[in-house]
Amino acid sequence: MAGASVILIFAGVVLSLITIVSLLIASMGRLNTDQIAISYNMISKKLSRDVQASGLHLNAPGFKFIIFPSVFTSMEFDDISCLNHDGVSINLDVTLQFQADPKHLYDIVLQFKDFEGYKKILYATGRAAVHDTCAHFNTTAFQSMRGYFQVKLLEEMKGTFSPFYAILRDLQVNNVRRPGDFETAVKDKEAAKENIKIAENERPKLLTQARTEYQKALKQAQIIKERADTDSNIILNQADAEAQAVRTRYTLETDTYAELKRKMQLSVESLLNYMAIRVIGSSKNDVYINLKSPAQIMSIKRKFSEDNNNEHDNKQRQRMTTYHLNNIFQTTQQKLYDGSKNFFRKLKDSTISNETKSLPIISCCSSMHCTIPIVSICDYCEKQYCSNHLTPCLQCNKTYCPYCSTNINNQSSICLTCIQNE
Repeated sequence: MAGASVILIFAGVVLSLITIVSLLIASMGRLNTDQIAISYNMISKKLSRDVQASGLHLNAPGFKFIIFPSVFTSMEFDDISCLNHDGVSINLDVTLQFQADPKHLYDIVLQFKDFEGYKKILYATGRAAVHDTCAHFNTTAFQSMRGYFQVKLLEEMKGTFSPFYAILRDLQVNNVRRPGDFETAVKDKEAAKENIKIAENERPKLLTQARTEYQKALKQAQIIKERADTDSNIILNQADAEAQAVRTRYTLETDTYAELKRKMQLSVESLLNYMAIRVIGSSKNDVYINLKSPAQIMSIKRKFSEDNNNEHDNKQRQRMTTYHLNNIFQTTQQKLYDGSKNFFRKLKDSTISNETKSLPIISCCSSMHCTIPIVSICDYCEKQYCSNHLTPCLQCNKTYCPYCSTNINNQSSICLTCIQNE
């Protein structure tokens, strides 16, 4: 019996020790260095007001720790969409660092139970603060006043978190995203501003270049004007010179014809006939024209008596010889006679060969308005004339028409061949 009693006593002691150890273990708890907590007795349903820090703690049996971080914890608001002052939807990311106030941890646990419930309330409150702050800024302020927006949001968050005994340390606003159309418009606006700045910077250069081109154009216009004035003066001077030359030529011709008319004692009608024959003779082509008979170069009747005829003939011959020695008369007279000769020869040849449509050959005198039959031929021009229009030469005794001889007086004449030989 004694042995049995000892065994029972030993068993009771062991069980007591086990119970005491178990109660000690159940009454002890450990907190990490980044944790704070208050104890809650699950048996008596009592919440302790004491905040316990990191370390090993001994409490009443049946307790548990309601743990909160003892350092600042980050809370992220990803892709929050809010409306700004302009009514434009803005998407942004916000990150903040907060900590539950250890002095009010008992009240926090009474209101929110634990840290997870506490975080949910702070998250909802933080989103509301972000929406309220966005409503005070327009669209461009998010780009140009982002730092100020972040400060205002931090102040709004502190004011919102203060009833919940949360200590807010810092806040960051990241990745502000505006609508795509607005971003495109902003980019275009910024590009336009840059282009305006570039244009303003290039404006002095372009103005200088334009002024240079303008001055160059003025100089070029002045050069062109001066050149045009010079050319016009040259043309005017040339025209004046040509006009003066023409006037001089016609004056010279007028003087020449006047001198010819005076020396040859020709009438106006005779001089005009002479000029017509000269024009026909100088023509390079065949001429077919209906003209009156050419002038007969005749001397004016002298008012001397019949007994002075021989003296008059000598003076007239000497005057004609002297005149023909003059170069001007000799040149014009030669052209006249050669042209007349060629004209009548070509007219005869073309008539014979039927190459021209000239007047038909008749058997009358070649002198106009003369119908007397032909009796002989001029030895110089070889045209057919009647006896009334053929005159014998005093020197060579050949017969010549009025166009190929020169009258010395009313009765005698000299042919052109003899005049040229003299």
